[in-house]
Parts: sequence; C-alpha cells; structure tokens
Amino acid sequence: VILVGDLHQPLHWLEAHRYGSLITLEYDGQQHSLLSFWEDYIPRHLPSQWSNSSVDAGYHELVHAWRHKTPPDLFMEWAEEMASIVCSDVRGKLEVNHADGTRRLEVPVRLTKSMLEDWLNLAEKLIVLAGQRLTFLFRDMLKHRGHRAPMPAPSQAEASSRNLRGQSAETVPLTTKVPLSDEREVSL
Repeated sequence: VILVGDLHQPLHWLEAHRYGSLITLEYDGQQHSLLSFWEDYIPRHLPSQWSNSSVDAGYHELVHAWRHKTPPDLFMEWAEEMASIVCSDVRGKLEVNHADGTRRLEVPVRLTKSMLEDWLNLAEKLIVLAGQRLTFLFRDMLKHRGHRAPMPAPSQAEASSRNLRGQSAETVPLTTKVPLSDEREVSL
C-alpha cells in the first residue's frame, strides 16, 4: 500500500533539490517549499468528498490493460508514467525560458492560480489512479490466493538450509515456472 501510494506522490520522484524541499514557492503572499506545498497545502485544498463516478471512471478499461501483466511489469510501467508526469506537469511548470536559450528556476518560484488549479486537478487524478491501482492489485491477490502451487516437502538437506524467507537461493532451480494467475506466469 505504501509503495503504491508513494508512487503517486510526484515529489517523491524528484530527487533533485532534495525532493523539492530546496525549491521555494511563493503563493498568496506566503512562502513554501515545493515539497511542503505538495505534502501539506495541496491535500488541504482537495475536495473533501469523492464521488463514486470519479473513482469508477475508466476503471474497467484500466483493468483490461493491466490484467495480463505481472505486478513487477505494472510497477515499472507505472513508475515510467509517474516520472514523465513529474517532469512535465510539476518540474516543467516551474522552469522559465531565458533569452540565452536556457531554462531554469526563478527564486522564489511565483505560483499562479492557474498552476495551482492544474496541480489540484493532477493531485486528484493521481489519488483516484492510486486507488484504482490498489483495488486492482488487492482484487488480483484475493482472486489468486487459492491458486498456490503445492510445494513438495523439503528434503532433510533443504530443510536445514531454510531461512526467514523460505528456501535458500541454492535450493530453488533458476528455471522453475511459478504460476502467478490464470493468465500469467513468471520464471524464477
């Protein structure tokens, strides 16, 4: 849950400037770091209630696109998407074009009402998307909970080489196919 939630917090992808804590924003006569603006200000200004229609919108189309992929593939896809969003919709909006052809941050960055509205809409979209993705992952886990492959009883040697994670790496053949669901399997 934390991984998926964190994945949808744009500033957690912006390692530069200490995840935005070193970028100063000025909005409505007050100064904030970019990180605190996203962590504190924006959440306080989001809608207090979500409609089911906004949460359900597009979920089934997303499920259709996700259902044949493994969780690691989904996380990679989602990470690429979020990295693109932070570059274009967050960091990109802060940089200013200069006459010499460079782009850089002004200090402090003056946030406009239009930028705030864009960020509020983005934050709402990302929260809904995170919920949809968690719903998909939880449903997928519950659906396939009973599909565990039976594991043969370990030999005496294997039993003595077990650790907190189960079998040690030496006892798991590298070519073992583990069914992940009805549609997917992954090689270990």
